[in-house]
Order: sequence, then C-alpha cells, then structure tokens
Amino acid sequence: YSSFQLSMMGRLDDTGKFRHPDLRQYPKYEDYAVLGRLCWSKNVREERDAPLQLLFGANDPHYDVLSFLGLWLEYRFEIHPEQNEFVFCVEGLEDPERIKDKIRRILSKILKDEDFIIQEVGLLGTHSIRKYAVTLARGCGCSKVSVCFCFYLFQFIF
Repeated sequence: YSSFQLSMMGRLDDTGKFRHPDLRQYPKYEDYAVLGRLCWSKNVREERDAPLQLLFGANDPHYDVLSFLGLWLEYRFEIHPEQNEFVFCVEGLEDPERIKDKIRRILSKILKDEDFIIQEVGLLGTHSIRKYAVTLARGCGCSKVSVCFCFYLFQFIF
C-alpha cells in the first residue's frame, strides 16, 4: 500500500479508492511498466478526469513497486477471491473510507513500534511524505520553475 501510494505520489485516502479498472498494462513497455489512475488530481475538476500515471519497475527489490503490487494482488485474490472493485480491499473491505482507516491504524502501529528506526524525529504524515521529493529538490537549490519543468518534461516524454 505504502509503496504504491508513494510511487503514485498519492494520499492515503486516494490510494484506498484505487480500483481494478484503473490499473492497466502499458503497451509501450509491457515488461516493466503499468498505467494507474488515482481518483485525484489538483489539475482537474472531476475525479474521472484525473490523468493516468506510469509506474515503472525497479532493479532493486527494495523499491520495485510492481513486485510489491503483484505480490499484494496474488495475496488479495487468494484470501478474498470475491468480486471487489478496490485493489487494496484489506480484510475484504469494500468501503474506501474503512480501507483508509484500517491502513492508517496499521501504519500508526508500525511507526510506534520500538523496532522501527526513525532517522529524524518530527511530525510527518502521509500528506507530507508525498511532497518529500519536491521539498528536497527545493531545499537543494532547485527553483520552483525548474521543479515544475522536470515534472512537465517527464509527462511529455511518456
């Protein structure tokens, strides 16, 4: 869930609404990329107008969102084979709000565990995590224009 959320730069609640019809093969790079669509975007007025996003695989298994997603889908269909439109139907839940709350409780439990290593103490929630890359780039001297241009260029190329 978290790997997918961070790869899509989504929020916890938007990831809970991710549905099977919104996950598609990407024909241009079918061996290592898929298309996904979350129900949000700051640049659209209606959910159905949110853009498709590319998810690329990685050579490092610690970061490969496609492997994680594949493992989750195998587990999900083994445990809950019934029809449910939501990809992340934790414990068979069919309500995005309940899915989000369940994941929030699980993440909270993990972060509070004494074995979880925190490198920097501070308030960091799921909304601020998704903005980390831009915040880091801006903190390293990138201008707002250059950060926006990189995102634009990436979208234009793909």
